[in-house]
Amino acid sequence: MRELDEKVLEAWLDISTSINNDRLVPTLTYNEALVCHFVYLVKDEDITASVLCQKTGILKSQMNRILNELENKGLIQKIRSEVDKRDIFIVPGIKAKQFDEHHEKILTIVNKVTSRLGPTKSQEVIDLFQEVAKIAKEEL
Repeated sequence: MRELDEKVLEAWLDISTSINNDRLVPTLTYNEALVCHFVYLVKDEDITASVLCQKTGILKSQMNRILNELENKGLIQKIRSEVDKRDIFIVPGIKAKQFDEHHEKILTIVNKVTSRLGPTKSQEVIDLFQEVAKIAKEEL
């Protein structure tokens, strides 16, 4: 069983290092790119730092630093809620188009993978990734 565990870990690390590659998003750290991705996904909805922490697993202290960096880069903007002044929403900033370009580049790479795998295997990969993520979250 240990040999199988080692092979799964090796595959996991191989995927992680392929994705966590400075050439994909050269101007951002991995966590900054991750936060931008979630802000990009919900750009028409209200999202707070707390929600981003839940979605990414990033600690609140780290999240504040990341959000400040992204705001300084113009990739996000913090907007105080009109309803509850304690709530601060994170929205795409004036330079968010830069992340859009990176996102499209990443999707092009993903498209090459899914094209080579085909729809059936691609769906199997999605299902397996989701199952692995669920188990990992339960165990961590």
